[in-house]
Amino acid sequence: MEMRTTTDAIELYLKRKIEEHAGGVRFRRNELASRFACTISQISYVLDTRFTIDHGYYVERRRGGGGYIEIRRIALAGDSAEDLYDAIGRELSDAAAARILGRLVDNDIISKRRAEQIYSILRGYATPIPSPWSEYLRACLLKGMLSVLLDNPDEQPGGGGPNDM
Repeated sequence: MEMRTTTDAIELYLKRKIEEHAGGVRFRRNELASRFACTISQISYVLDTRFTIDHGYYVERRRGGGGYIEIRRIALAGDSAEDLYDAIGRELSDAAAARILGRLVDNDIISKRRAEQIYSILRGYATPIPSPWSEYLRACLLKGMLSVLLDNPDEQPGGGGPNDM
């Protein structure tokens, strides 16, 4: 029998709620902390480590008395591509870029070969540049490449694009 941590239980609960509510859920951090008898910082930890763009989620935080947290699953298809660009943000780590590309391959959005090509470009151009400029450049490059690939049906896996031979 596998023991689950509170962190795992919170993650599982949120993922179930997201699926039940058509890919998104809104809640208050203190209410969720009460439900799991944990600290608010533990809720923040789960959000910061398990509900990131590279894991396929977009988290919006509203502060103040009427504040809330909204988590949306990014579907990576059609008009939700703009959500992906917004969620990538202004800076992107090397590891986050690799996870995003992996998700695109897993969802048959781009081919594995195309993902490897993109990743080599991201590493090649951004690696020798000091932070935070390398993260900024990586985000800009990935957004630019994805805007071309996601708008071009010939670049889809099995789409017969000239470079997918």
